[in-house]
Amino acid sequence: MLQCGNRRPVDVVQSDSRGTHADNPEAFFLQRYRDPYRLEITHFFEVLRSGGAFGTSISDGVEARRLADAAALSNETGPPVTM
Repeated sequence: MLQCGNRRPVDVVQSDSRGTHADNPEAFFLQRYRDPYRLEITHFFEVLRSGGAFGTSISDGVEARRLADAAALSNETGPPVTM
């Protein structure tokens, strides 16, 4: 399983007799993921300028799509999907 947590204003989680309490995630996905997006864009332009190799490939995108399709199928049918 892969899991990515959402950015929260404060990362402290309190657990007590009434349950577990934490801040809600930042409201908009561009706020939650601003650093990864910034790093991707920086990498993209650095590679264009230098003529170097990108950190990802088309096969990475294909595999990400396979994972997304399997997750959607599992959500629709119920059982886990074997890959």
